Amino acid sequence: MKQLIKVPFVSDVDWEDASYNTYQTDYTVIESAIYYWSIAAEMNPSGERIRSRRYNTRFAAETYEDTWLTSNDVPIALNSKGTLVVANYDLDYLINNAYMLNAAAMHEIITHVEMTIDKCPEAAVWSPAVWHAFPRTERLDRILVPF
Repeated sequence: MKQLIKVPFVSDVDWEDASYNTYQTDYTVIESAIYYWSIAAEMNPSGERIRSRRYNTRFAAETYEDTWLTSNDVPIALNSKGTLVVANYDLDYLINNAYMLNAAAMHEIITHVEMTIDKCPEAAVWSPAVWHAFPRTERLDRILVPF
């Protein structure tokens, strides 16, 4: 059942319109999308701004699939051959680094990240700085750390 969420802060793109600081969501559907992502399956729930999507990537002679969890079209988590990684976005990071997101979108991203961390305790939780530094063009099992 959808709940109306009122966001307790404003962003740079918010106006007097209530649609910029409120949104409706169904937490059961969000939990389902997180579960589907954790088992590397796709889910695009109608009316929600979270989705689990697989992307095919081809390296040399092999093809593999990564499953990304996105919230408001922002990648927040990765399932790479069973290795779960979550970007730990917080309000300070989003305000300073994410442009053109209204307060409702920021709140929803933070809520989806928190729910993903709670529902998948086995996932590695990376800071946004680490998340954006790692090469998304290479499989996790092929990344070489030089130290």
